[in-house]
Amino acid sequence: MERGSLSELALLELEIYRKMIECEEKRWGKREVNRTQELVKIQESYAQIKKHKTYTGDIRIKDCDEHGNFVVIENAGRDDRRLSGFRISRIIDREERSFTFPALFTLGPRETVQVSAIGSSPDRDNYTHHLVYENDTTWGTSAAFVTRLFNPQGEEVAFFEVRPAS
Repeated sequence: MERGSLSELALLELEIYRKMIECEEKRWGKREVNRTQELVKIQESYAQIKKHKTYTGDIRIKDCDEHGNFVVIENAGRDDRRLSGFRISRIIDREERSFTFPALFTLGPRETVQVSAIGSSPDRDNYTHHLVYENDTTWGTSAAFVTRLFNPQGEEVAFFEVRPAS
């Protein structure tokens, strides 16, 4: 075959393929999506809140779900840490929700534990351990809230604040 006829054949095949895709999109009712617009919406939703955290030592609050589904604790150190008696506390509208880690619970180096409110689905892929906060269906939400982690002596070792961005 000649070189010119090969390129014409390739262009014809591409045109046929494009038409097939258009037909499938019509059949499935797909519409063109503006990806830039979607990205802006996601950035806006993240821009509406601000997270601030502080900690002393290797045990810290890694994340708090804004919808009250879970709190994640992380051992950022190199040694196993026993969390027996450690307590997570969140106060919203003068009402405290707290969870105390069970006896002998240990978090290994670089491990995480997700403490989910009862009825929330734990994220089993991203966290090493999963425990359930059984006192409520939510950790509680508000426009702004603070979650604290206390050691067994009652000393605050981590602080995690979620508030509207200014």
